Amino acid sequence: MNNRHKWLNIFLCICAFLFLMFYRNPDRPITMHLGVFVGSNFDVYNDNSYATLDQAIKMFEEKHPNVTIKYESGIVKKDYSNWLSQKILEGEELDAFMVLDSDFNTLASIGTLENLNKRMYEDLTNSFYKPILEKATYEGKLYALPYEVSPMMMCVNKDLLEKNGIEMPKDDWTVDDFYRICEKVTKDTDGDGDIDQYGCYNFDWKQILACYGLSIFSKDGSQCTIDDHVKEALQMAQRINTLNNHTDYSGEDFDSGIVAFCPMSIAEYRTYQPYPYRISKYTNFSWSCLTMPGTQENDDSTMAVSSMMAVHSRSSNKDLAFEFVKMLASDQSLQESALVNNKGLSVQKSIINSDFAKTVFENEALEINPKQIDNVLTHLTVEPRFKKYNEASNYADYLISQAFESNSIESELATIKESLESRLK
Repeated sequence: MNNRHKWLNIFLCICAFLFLMFYRNPDRPITMHLGVFVGSNFDVYNDNSYATLDQAIKMFEEKHPNVTIKYESGIVKKDYSNWLSQKILEGEELDAFMVLDSDFNTLASIGTLENLNKRMYEDLTNSFYKPILEKATYEGKLYALPYEVSPMMMCVNKDLLEKNGIEMPKDDWTVDDFYRICEKVTKDTDGDGDIDQYGCYNFDWKQILACYGLSIFSKDGSQCTIDDHVKEALQMAQRINTLNNHTDYSGEDFDSGIVAFCPMSIAEYRTYQPYPYRISKYTNFSWSCLTMPGTQENDDSTMAVSSMMAVHSRSSNKDLAFEFVKMLASDQSLQESALVNNKGLSVQKSIINSDFAKTVFENEALEINPKQIDNVLTHLTVEPRFKKYNEASNYADYLISQAFESNSIESELATIKESLESRLK
């Protein structure tokens, strides 16, 4: 070996040594990049949406003085999916990022999300509500951690029920109870031949299937599961929809006090119930919030939207990214902060069942309690998780809505099932 090659090898060895020393040095400067959006994931007003995130970043950077966490501010929810897709396509590294419910199946199926199964341990797993973890699971693998959740509730015009001699339902009410109340409330009150008082607004077929604990797709998306039980639920949906004799009415009618029931997310309820928003939106009647109706056979009676944080599968800082995501999802002070600032609910059992949550609900004048919310989150209906779910669900919505409009859901179900099975293939 001549001197030139000898010195070249020595130089390469020194470079390799320095490279390894630097990248194995836990105290080296590290910049982590997050993907987040401004505002609420639950489509309600929130001008303080970065508060909990900034609190978490401060806590994390104090624990890891060599780590700096950055995020791009000002991205709104409606633009976030495109922004995230562009970042992924361009190879710009995000260590961790928010995942929308509508994007989860696609991102999990194409390998963008890191499999977190090996990083979970029993105490951490058991601290979450099981259905909320299931919403972050794809093909048996956990690909995100839940950050907050907003289940659907049933808002009730208490004055309208009292006016019609109807007692406020209990939380163990059923779909049959719901139908009987809607039937009694829906009427022509001024004798002009037109219905002007309604039972319910915006209670769609997907929500009714959730009340029955059913889905029209198998969990893996391999088949359409329309059967006699689904038929029964959709027939009930048809009966509810035809109570109003096809009269057009809207959410503004609930706001004006002539509709008894309206499904509403807990985030909406928490936004509009407290003063001063209650005064600006609902001025002429008193209203409250109930769990969604179920059946005698089913406890899983409501859907939910969740906020999730995932680790990028190509992140060069996976350990740190997971530690940050885990902190957001499980740290008590952060989950309490999210409960106050974001209008959704904590994903931690200990927070929901705490005196802190009880005080928050009381301060907001909410007619809900921790025990009630604990039961709701324990019995959430989890939609199937497969790659084509969004496409198949939208197609099902089109077919079933068309059948409702023509009052032919019973006769059309076999054709609808055949069309959906063809779409799944």
